Amino acid sequence: MAEFKVGQVVEGRPRTVTLDRMRGFSGWPRRDIHTDEEMARASGLPGAIASGTMSEAYLVGLMLDVFGDDWIRHGRMELTFIKPVQPGDIVVPRGRIEEVAPGDGETCATVAIWCENQRGEHVVVGTAWARLNGSPRR
Repeated sequence: MAEFKVGQVVEGRPRTVTLDRMRGFSGWPRRDIHTDEEMARASGLPGAIASGTMSEAYLVGLMLDVFGDDWIRHGRMELTFIKPVQPGDIVVPRGRIEEVAPGDGETCATVAIWCENQRGEHVVVGTAWARLNGSPRR
């Protein structure tokens, strides 16, 4: 099993969010605040915003990179979406190991996770948990 240390920071690759990617992710040609600029503005938004599940997917990818198959079998996360992501934003998934402790006969990690934009603003925050039976891919 790989060693994880409390305070260790993990980071995924930066993702540039585009309207085309937002549309592909959210089911274009379906029209909603995630795919249509006019509908978003009519809803009081400055323009189309990315679905929160896009940021969630970036965090799941980070957890897969860090914990590998252990994440697929046993991982879970809880998230709070706090700021919209718009076309042109660059989103980076990050995490910090908060605890590594035995639990139910296995070692478990608790990870503070978030995505931030190019201005350093958190757009989603949360906590992830993973059992550490195997080795991470990193």
